[in-house]
Amino acid sequence: MSDRIRFPPRRASTTVAVKYADVEGLRLKAFLTYSRDNDGRISEVFITAGKPGSPAEASLRDAGLLLSLLLQHGVTVGEVKAALTRAADDKPASQIGVVVDALVAEPAP
Repeated sequence: MSDRIRFPPRRASTTVAVKYADVEGLRLKAFLTYSRDNDGRISEVFITAGKPGSPAEASLRDAGLLLSLLLQHGVTVGEVKAALTRAADDKPASQIGVVVDALVAEPAP
């Protein structure tokens, strides 16, 4: 695995609202904050969602941290998307899948 990308203490970031609901009952209303590295790749992700302190909020916050570590070690957002569980219609099967889809949809700088 490659060396981890390190960020300066202050850096530009973008925050977007993510809202998702499907007929199977998967729902998400979250805020996604991400930063890009010097090459313009998304390399850091923070997720806030749900009631602060709730298990769902903690799981999404932790998923953002793990996603950040993957991205900082050279895994692309597209590779993460391809590895996550998808429904037969290619919709995400989990809340982190919804977040990754939102990242994939973000325009390049």
